[in-house]
Amino acid sequence: MSRQRKRYRQGPSETASEKSRRQFLWATTASVAGISVASALFSTFQSGQDEEQDSQEVSQRTKEVNAMAQRMQKHKPPRTRNVDIHLHPHAQQLVTVIRMKHLDVLMGRPELPEETLKIQDDIEVIVGDLHDRFNLNMIVAEGVDEFGNDSCYDAFVEDITVLDALGIKDDATFALLVSVSEHEAKDVIGGNAQMKERFDRIRREVEEAGSFAQWKKNLMEYAKKTSTKYSGVRRAAEAGKVNLLPGEKLATQLELLRAAERGDREEVDRLTFDVREDNALNTAVESKEKHCGIAYGAMHTWKNNTNKRNKAHPHQAISLAVVSPTALPKDITQKR
Repeated sequence: MSRQRKRYRQGPSETASEKSRRQFLWATTASVAGISVASALFSTFQSGQDEEQDSQEVSQRTKEVNAMAQRMQKHKPPRTRNVDIHLHPHAQQLVTVIRMKHLDVLMGRPELPEETLKIQDDIEVIVGDLHDRFNLNMIVAEGVDEFGNDSCYDAFVEDITVLDALGIKDDATFALLVSVSEHEAKDVIGGNAQMKERFDRIRREVEEAGSFAQWKKNLMEYAKKTSTKYSGVRRAAEAGKVNLLPGEKLATQLELLRAAERGDREEVDRLTFDVREDNALNTAVESKEKHCGIAYGAMHTWKNNTNKRNKAHPHQAISLAVVSPTALPKDITQKR
């Protein structure tokens, strides 16, 4: 059987005008397709270039950050005993911790030991040098929370806080307390011997000031002046060298108080050290400064927190420098 060639029926032949229009449409479609492909290829190429540029910028920033830490260790700030550094191979930021010694507070009258004041004098000089030579403009300050509360200042006005809690807020309520018998006064201030000693001292100070209102005013002025004198970081801030960032979170402080009231020593330690250190590191990173400082008590340690944070946030890795002032005792016991 002979194979029949399959034939297709042809339609009417197209006119010259139709042929011309068809050729135009094909050419236009091809042109648009060509532009789309070229655009896609260019976008892919541009994206690759951007990623390469970003990578180069990250690498350059890491070099600058780690070089700064190494330079700081080699050319220590004045009044510095030593600088310990812990470098990360992809660091985007240098965090410098300045170790300090705390203020001692006893019944509303903070003690200012000579050793502590010398450490704070060292810190003022160190911060000034870090600003001038290492571009440090912000410091996360221990004791300052996100609402502006300052435990350093609060320590000096503790007498006012205690009396406020007892409802003694003006000359009239203070005079009323002074006028009652010692037995009745105990019902207000409590039978605690230390509280009685505090109240007796306050009464003498109020008499010297001439009025309760004037005593409060004098104490607040003294608190502002002395808390600044106590803190080298605050002095540097007042001199315009740095801005202070909150080193505390009020929520953590409240948790700490509750844990202390429950007598939960383990939770108190966790909040005092791990949680507060994590908060301070997070604040430093969130500043987005290439170099940010933290001023905290010398018992705190930072390497473990930094390693943990770098593992959790590898794209925001930090290198760490820890500065010990000359006057800081070498035998301060560090937690962990």
